[in-house]
Amino acid sequence: MKYKSVRTAAKAVIIQEGRLLCVKKQQADKIYFLLPGGGQHHGETLIQTLQRECLEEIGAEVNVYQALHVREYIGKNHQWGNQSLHQVEVLFSCTLKFPHLPLFKTTMASDKYQVGIEWVELSKLAQLTFYPAALIPILGTVSSNQFSYLGDID
Repeated sequence: MKYKSVRTAAKAVIIQEGRLLCVKKQQADKIYFLLPGGGQHHGETLIQTLQRECLEEIGAEVNVYQALHVREYIGKNHQWGNQSLHQVEVLFSCTLKFPHLPLFKTTMASDKYQVGIEWVELSKLAQLTFYPAALIPILGTVSSNQFSYLGDID
């Protein structure tokens, strides 16, 4: 029996003064926002993955704390999804190592769709195109003593 692989990823939840640090992307005329982070490389821990991805995407070092949530994305279960993708993401509470330093508008990101990074007011997140949208009500209630499995959400 041949198995398809499941991709693992780590995402950073960086909240400072009621604002969430997001990666800003654009495809054609559509602008959308995501949590920083990405896929795990073989031999990397999830924390190492997140530290590398944050350097690439937001141009900053981060302190990685506890895992907050686990989210799955199974593309075949979603209308616009990549039908062959099955990804398990672990969302971690993070802070910037050097919060007093300005964040750069351009980063080392190799993602051609990334156009910047932006601090977004948590109260205004629902007014933007944020993926996965199902996280919006959860992100506003991040607590250090909660951990949850969110299931297959988009």
